[in-house]
Amino acid sequence: MVRLADWAGDPALAEAPTALALLEAAGPAVARRVAEEARARVADLLGGTARADVVVVDRQGRILAQAGP
Repeated sequence: MVRLADWAGDPALAEAPTALALLEAAGPAVARRVAEEARARVADLLGGTARADVVVVDRQGRILAQAGP
């Protein structure tokens, strides 16, 4: 398992108390990476039998990132 703080290249982000705090500190690249990693995990679980689209949204329903076909 890879930690979000490692993706962002800033160990201090490991102390972010919430996902929102992490997003605010690290920026939209974190949301993109979360979507990409989630999609890769789903693809591994499905074994190539289906396609998946992953969408990361904020509390207001705005799309922050998307990964998929």
